[in-house]
Amino acid sequence: MSEADHTPETTPNPDPVFTAEEQAQRRSEALKLCILSLVFHGGIPLVLSYLQSYHIIYFISAASYIAGWVFMIIARVRYKESRFAKVLMWVYIGILIAILIFVALAFSLCNYYETNFGRCYIPG
Repeated sequence: MSEADHTPETTPNPDPVFTAEEQAQRRSEALKLCILSLVFHGGIPLVLSYLQSYHIIYFISAASYIAGWVFMIIARVRYKESRFAKVLMWVYIGILIAILIFVALAFSLCNYYETNFGRCYIPG
């Protein structure tokens, strides 16, 4: 590529410049998406966990958990400058890693009890 190909007119701007009013509106929209993400990721499953009556609640909780991830991803893609969305992303990743570690430990502990004691009972 020649030097003429990289003139300011032909090079796309990766970081668009917004006015103060546009920045405030973007922050507001990012905040709304992040709060929706928090409600779907943690609030709805927490409220539904107190009902404990039907199996459909597990489906709704799982769908709500996925919707929380989707809202967080939308906020991260649309509003790259949002610190709240960045923090949410890392918190969600940390929670997911903790869950995966817990499940792996539970399976290995169950396998240990089955080999040494012949039985593994998981209540629930």
